[in-house]
Amino acid sequence: MENLPLNLKYRPNTLYGMYGTGNYLSICENFFEREDRPRIYLFYGPPGCGKTTLARVFARELKGDAKEYNISNTTGVDTARAILDKLHYKSLKGPRVLIFNECHRASKNFQDAMLEAFEEPPPDTYFILVTTEPDKLLSTVLSRCTKIELRPLSRNEIIQLLKDVYVQEELEPDMEIIKKIAKISEGVPRDALVLLNKIIDMNREDEDYEKFLDGLKSFETTTIELCRALKDRLSWDKVAKIIDNLNEDPETVRYAILGFFTKSLLRSGKPADWYVLDVFSSTFIYNKKAGLVKACFEIINSEN
Repeated sequence: MENLPLNLKYRPNTLYGMYGTGNYLSICENFFEREDRPRIYLFYGPPGCGKTTLARVFARELKGDAKEYNISNTTGVDTARAILDKLHYKSLKGPRVLIFNECHRASKNFQDAMLEAFEEPPPDTYFILVTTEPDKLLSTVLSRCTKIELRPLSRNEIIQLLKDVYVQEELEPDMEIIKKIAKISEGVPRDALVLLNKIIDMNREDEDYEKFLDGLKSFETTTIELCRALKDRLSWDKVAKIIDNLNEDPETVRYAILGFFTKSLLRSGKPADWYVLDVFSSTFIYNKKAGLVKACFEIINSEN
């Protein structure tokens, strides 16, 4: 347990252990108190914000027997039938909770095959659909779900999370690092903890500490440079060189761009800023750097 990375070591096990739960904590508490609680849920929001964690917490609160499926690997009708066949048998370990991760990648046939179970779940059976892209689910599926949106944490919430981790690790919080990580992680607790994990045991005099700090500064500077290049619609050659200098996870870069252009759109009200937000709204989890390059190329060569 002690050797686990921080993002796993400090994954919450209860509702009250989750940060930034103000927008859905009371809703979840109400569900647990009701005898006629809904049986199919949709947890949606950006990657790394706790959707699957909340689904597991939900199962624990229900004292349920949880089974997770990665729907990106199980999209066909045969898989749906296999799941439905198991529902004919009563669970011996309490309520049955089926968690469908990445459910937006499910085929239409899979979703159609599950519709009847979603509409009338077997006794003591709950479905939790987890996705970053709810708009890719069939409307007939969405209409049957109780929806809970998870959003990025505020910068102050990320700062508090990182300070608490330092304290639990019996270390003095390094506010310089905490503030930089909070800014770069754009409200995503998983990303913040992954970054903190790289430096929390370092001494300020260590050479690696300075390298890490320089890396954070470089990422921040290069990302801002990319944002400005996209805003000014610089030539593709210039944008491509900036992307080549980015060594961070493309999904982290995407969040930084979304944060920059959200603020820009609020100030300017220009359709061009909205267009950037629209292009960068889809995750880069699967296509990684190719997704980042494609999105930037689309912006530079667009007339919007």
